Amino acid sequence: MRFVEKNLSVGLIGFAVALLSAACSQEYTVTGKALPADSAGGANAAGSPVSSSATASNSSSIPTAVPPASSGATRQRIQFTGSRSDQVPGYLWVPANRGQKKLPGLIFMYGITGNKDDGGVAEAARILAEANFVVMTMDWPGTGERMPSISKADRVTKTNVMNWTVADYGAALTWLASRPEVRSDRLGYAGASMGAMTGLVFTKGDARVKAMMAMVPLPNLLWGSSAPESAIRGIAPRPLLCIMADEDPLGKSVCDNAGANAEKKNFPGKHELTNSRLQAANAARDFFIRHLGN
Repeated sequence: MRFVEKNLSVGLIGFAVALLSAACSQEYTVTGKALPADSAGGANAAGSPVSSSATASNSSSIPTAVPPASSGATRQRIQFTGSRSDQVPGYLWVPANRGQKKLPGLIFMYGITGNKDDGGVAEAARILAEANFVVMTMDWPGTGERMPSISKADRVTKTNVMNWTVADYGAALTWLASRPEVRSDRLGYAGASMGAMTGLVFTKGDARVKAMMAMVPLPNLLWGSSAPESAIRGIAPRPLLCIMADEDPLGKSVCDNAGANAEKKNFPGKHELTNSRLQAANAARDFFIRHLGN
């Protein structure tokens, strides 16, 4: 599983600082790239889930509903219009026995080596969906089906890449809030590592997010006032759960800056939380139940 970065035991900040001179001397421009017409299996620009008839015409497409490990949730392949008017592919996990009830909605994002097919996020999303949350994830700019790719170095050092990512979160939340399954007044965000770092920037600036879980976030001085260790202060007084790894001291340097109503939890292991992911996902579930209800 690529729930969080696999090769960053020394921390993103060291990696970013090593590239600072390159970041300052090079101009980097990113633009929205539309998906190929059939890349999302036929989803329309408005973001409707892909129909079974659409996926049937493309044997390589992922089915509309993919049975998870248990019968408590289904996964739908989705597509919505991103912040730069390109089409963003993703998944939506929905409780299997929702009926007509509207439920709290969550965005859940992965670490720097991941994409929408991240197995760790899928595992956590299923746990949350089985607890009566509607959970979505999507490909970042330059990951998964959204090409050309963006390097890890540029994702860490380039503020315009970060800004594009954060703007797409806003478009995703707008789409999620419009869904018939979702209560638009009970929205949350969850992210691991890079997903936590960019999520802190996003949540700070978007009041629609009523509660946030940041798992093993890392500092990044290169983002200036948007750096995670600074942005985390702006979440208060909204509820925040900040999860740290015992052997990842850099995460503590972010979580210790959290303001009022923040909860902090430590789990054994290094940044990847290799043997603690299930416990962390369950902690996120319990946190969102307390603060968003279901």
